[in-house]
Amino acid sequence: MTKSVSIAEMELPDGEAVYLLDSQVPASAVMISMIGALRGRGTLAIFGDARESVAAKTSLEGDPSFEGLLTDGWIVAGTLSSVVIHLLFMLTRHIALPEDVEIIGPEDQALVLETIGASQTDRPRAIVDFINRWKSARLDPEVVRAAAERVKNDVAIELAQWFEKYQAEMSVLDLLDYQDVIALVSDAITTLPVVGAEVARLYPHILVDVNGISSPTEARLLKGLIASGSTMLAFTSIGDSRHSEVTRDLLPSAPLYRATVA
Repeated sequence: MTKSVSIAEMELPDGEAVYLLDSQVPASAVMISMIGALRGRGTLAIFGDARESVAAKTSLEGDPSFEGLLTDGWIVAGTLSSVVIHLLFMLTRHIALPEDVEIIGPEDQALVLETIGASQTDRPRAIVDFINRWKSARLDPEVVRAAAERVKNDVAIELAQWFEKYQAEMSVLDLLDYQDVIALVSDAITTLPVVGAEVARLYPHILVDVNGISSPTEARLLKGLIASGSTMLAFTSIGDSRHSEVTRDLLPSAPLYRATVA
C-alpha cells in the first residue's frame, strides 16, 4: 500500500523508505524537505543529479536556519561520483593505491585513447562510452574480445582491442577513471566489514535520487552501505519502470510514499 504525503509534511521514517514523485515535484524540493527532517540526526550524504543537488544547496544557503549545517560540513551534496571519490581518499588505509595515482574524467579518458593511436575519425568519446559500460558491468577486456570474436563482429572486435590498449595505458600511467574508483570503493565496503561500518558511521543517512544510479556497480555500492547499517531514503519519478525496479531491488521491503506538492 502506498501512502500519500505532501512535500511539506515529509518526516524522517524509522527505516528505509521510497518516495514516488508526481511529475510536478522537483527532486530538489524532496532534498530540502528531507534534509530538514534529518536535522540533528547525523551526517547526510546526498546521491543525486548534480543540477538538483545544486538547486537544493542554493535554496538551503538562502535559509539562515541551515547556515550552521552547511558551514560545519554536515551535508555532502553532489553527484554520486563526487561522494565516491571522497570515500576513496577517506579509505586509503584500506585500499592500496599507487603513490601518484590520478583520477580522470571522460574528457581525459578520450585523450588517453588519442595518445595510443585513436584519431578523431575513430570517435574516441564513443569508444569511452563502450569502455565505461563494460567496466561498469565488471567485464575484463579479454572477456569482451572473446565475445566479439565469437560473433565475428569486426566493429565489436575493434572496440574490444581499444579497450585492451586503454586498460594497459591506464596501468602504465597510474590513472584511474570513475569506474575504477567506484569498483574499488564498492569492493572495500562489501568485502571488508570494518570499512562498511566506518562509512555507515560517517553517513548514517543516505538520500538517493534513483535517477542518478546508472550502473550495477553503483547499485552494489548502495546495497553495501545498507548492509553496513546506513539508512536509505530513495526517491524516483512515478511511471519510470526502470528506476522503480532499481529502487525495489535496493529497498525491497521499504514502505512506499507518493510525494505530492499539495
